[in-house]
Amino acid sequence: MGLDYLEYEPDGFIVGLTGGIACGKTTAANILAQWGWSMADTDHLAHEVMKPGGAAYEAVIARFGKDIVLPNGSLDRRALAERVFRNEDDRMALNELVHPHVRAKWMSWRQRMRSEKRVACVIIPLLFEVNAVDGWNTILCLAAKEESIRARLRARGLTDDDIQRRLKAQWPVEEKMKRADYVIENDGSTRDLELRLHEWSTMILKKER
Repeated sequence: MGLDYLEYEPDGFIVGLTGGIACGKTTAANILAQWGWSMADTDHLAHEVMKPGGAAYEAVIARFGKDIVLPNGSLDRRALAERVFRNEDDRMALNELVHPHVRAKWMSWRQRMRSEKRVACVIIPLLFEVNAVDGWNTILCLAAKEESIRARLRARGLTDDDIQRRLKAQWPVEEKMKRADYVIENDGSTRDLELRLHEWSTMILKKER
């Protein structure tokens, strides 16, 4: 696909990308990156702040104990995920330890992208849940039907109980769709998603310009 729309060079055009679990946020971000968009993923930023030496590393160990530390010193993220998705207090505690550091990182990155007049996107799965709605040119939500979501999560090896707990940890995707400026429904192939993203990105950048 052509990249003609990037020639519009908007004055710091920044998108907040959110959506439901297993709705294709990472795939969408990879496609946009291939087209020249600058990308930041809050999941990756969370990994950074929880790695040894990271801003939240010691606090997470202090809260959850040394049994979540692997022999190489890194956190056992799978064990930690299983724990926080089974206990609401643990999940809220982890969010309180990690999210402020992650927010500071993506806000700093977003400001730099704007000052450099970049076309950029930040993936924030819990954008609405944490009230990170300000400062975007627009908010895009990736959505999918529940049967698609469950099928994708089963393919990742999650049990039905695991899936239900993860769905309960986020707002329903329908609520995110209502609050977003734009919605792309992703129940088809990667090619279908690519076509919809190209149509949306071409339209929105020309419109904003």
